Amino acid sequence: MEESKKSVAAIIVSVLAFIFFGSLLAIAWNVAQGLFAEGGLEIVALKNTNLEESLLFYLFLVGIVADVFFSLFLFLLLTTYRQAGFLASRMTRDLLASREMFLQLYNNSPVPYLLISKDSKINLPNKAALRLFGLSAQELEDQNLLDFFLADDLDHVQTLLSRVKNGVPFHEEELQIVRSDGTVRWVIFSMFSFKSVPGKKYKSGLATFVDITERKEIEKVKTEFVSLAAHQLRTPLSAIKWYTELLASKDVGGLTPEQEKYLEKVYAGNERMIDLVNTFLNVSRLELGTLAVDIKPTDVVELMESVFEELEVQIQEKYFKLHKEYDENIALVNTDPKLLRMVFQNLLSNAVKYTPKGGELRVEIKKRGSEFHIIVEDSGLGIPKNQQDKIFTKLFRADNARALETKGTGLGLYIVKMIVEKFGGSISFTSEPNKGTTFKAVLPL
Repeated sequence: MEESKKSVAAIIVSVLAFIFFGSLLAIAWNVAQGLFAEGGLEIVALKNTNLEESLLFYLFLVGIVADVFFSLFLFLLLTTYRQAGFLASRMTRDLLASREMFLQLYNNSPVPYLLISKDSKINLPNKAALRLFGLSAQELEDQNLLDFFLADDLDHVQTLLSRVKNGVPFHEEELQIVRSDGTVRWVIFSMFSFKSVPGKKYKSGLATFVDITERKEIEKVKTEFVSLAAHQLRTPLSAIKWYTELLASKDVGGLTPEQEKYLEKVYAGNERMIDLVNTFLNVSRLELGTLAVDIKPTDVVELMESVFEELEVQIQEKYFKLHKEYDENIALVNTDPKLLRMVFQNLLSNAVKYTPKGGELRVEIKKRGSEFHIIVEDSGLGIPKNQQDKIFTKLFRADNARALETKGTGLGLYIVKMIVEKFGGSISFTSEPNKGTTFKAVLPL
């Protein structure tokens, strides 16, 4: 209705303008006619009266055409102005509606959201965030985000926030926060940065928290169960091992060749079970944080060579080309030799297991500043591109690895990652299917 009124008004104004300027032209025509009649108007260089009257007539026609065009221009100008006003009004309404919808989605989302300022202050917490932290909007607003994390995690959190300030987001960091009532909750913490809005308080980024406390508690119960079951299995397995060794020694009587063959199979199967139980125990201890760390000066090169000795038979059977590069500047390193040996064992045994005969293995231990780098490279199966993001996941084995070797727990690289991170280091890899894989562990000296 409002738009129809504006259209009618534009037409009326245009018509009135046409009438007004037409009237002016008519008055001007009459005045000019009178002056001609009285001889008071004479155009220079035109002495013929008929020519003067014809010229005046043409000028009048030009005036009428100009009046029409001016009125049309005025009508188009008013119409365009009206349409622009209508479009601006509609865009404003749509923008306000979108903003209102966004705010409703933001406030009512089941995922806790916080806007974090440049100085780590909390702004605009949504309802889920208020429930997570156990505070009201007034109490949580302008609080320092760092105050809600455990003291042991503060350095790591500050590093993450610094990354966001430089435009680098982070995703799914598992951390613990302390609620207002003192209870501790496990959360998945993610954050990304965005540009500030003109006229608004500068925001460094949008933070999200996903409460995973219940999941962590379930995982803890499962880990404790696995640990208990593994402990209970060790005793009978140790007894089986003792009895098979006793029978194999022939101290209790001789065995037939066929009995010896079966006994060897029993012994080998029992050894695999012992290895599996020990692996589960190591995983459960690492996850529960009960695995004691014994830091002492360790010769890492000698430790690596001892693992090569363990795998010597398998390496010789496959005729591998070995390349070893040990930095002469690496002296004794303060680390846990038992845990570091597990890292070496898993990386090397995987390289040997999944590299075909005649392949190549390269091992490097290099000192780089305050760190030392361990590189294990093979020319084996490689890891499929679509499964590389799962390679450090517990119990995961790539499809091509399962097809080649049915035996395996999928825990080796999971243990490696946990140990390396326990030492304060990091591990990464590059891989090309059917060309090989390179693992690189970076550890502090």
